[in-house]
Amino acid sequence: MIFYGYASVFEIKDSQNDVVLQGAFNGVIKNIKNIPLLWQHRQNKQIGNIMSLYQDNYGLYVKCFIDENNTNNKFICNKIKKGVLSLSIGYQINSAYIDNETNTRYLTKIDLIEVSIVSFGANPLAKISLLSG
Repeated sequence: MIFYGYASVFEIKDSQNDVVLQGAFNGVIKNIKNIPLLWQHRQNKQIGNIMSLYQDNYGLYVKCFIDENNTNNKFICNKIKKGVLSLSIGYQINSAYIDNETNTRYLTKIDLIEVSIVSFGANPLAKISLLSG
């Protein structure tokens, strides 16, 4: 199964009070082979591969592959097809500032560590949007 979607959407305050600003991924997306596709942010549950990713004006867009014939992945693939899963990112902050009035952290530069398929994403707009195969 190949799917597409936004793993991160810019300028949205997520449930962790973080806002990823446009351009936060500039210069840090170099080798997607080192960025795993995980299940629920679990490092021991790599479920597929990231085929491509890029940032546009809306967010970080990904194209991913999951082996639908793998017994362990069938449950996840069925949930993706039903549209009940979201996307999320794991990252390391390189640069940020905090608005103390709103208790919001604005992420200006981050290193992408992983992309995850999750039941409940912190960013409500980070969704799987298209399936093929």
